[in-house]
Amino acid sequence: MKLCGMMILEIVSYKRTLNKMNTIYHYCSPESFFSIIQNQRLWLSSMDHMNDYMEKKWFYSTLKKYLYKNLDANCVDQFIAHLDDNISIGTPFACCLSKSGDILSQW
Repeated sequence: MKLCGMMILEIVSYKRTLNKMNTIYHYCSPESFFSIIQNQRLWLSSMDHMNDYMEKKWFYSTLKKYLYKNLDANCVDQFIAHLDDNISIGTPFACCLSKSGDILSQW
């Protein structure tokens, strides 16, 4: 599992480097914005308490497709099993970002 985890981190890191110039948006209040700037940190929220309950399912499905497309299936199977075990005993947290700069549905 350790080797698979390292492979997954490498491919995500590589893809992130290729897309460094893309702009992403985080919808929040002005107070939250200033806190993010001052502290240079984004807060994560429980995925079980997000506005759209399908976000967790969408993320999980998208992650699996991405990993199977870019990595060895056996490695992905191990990682997904590990992820499932951890999700079943805890609550996943996330930070939502958008490629769209000004859409009403994000507010």
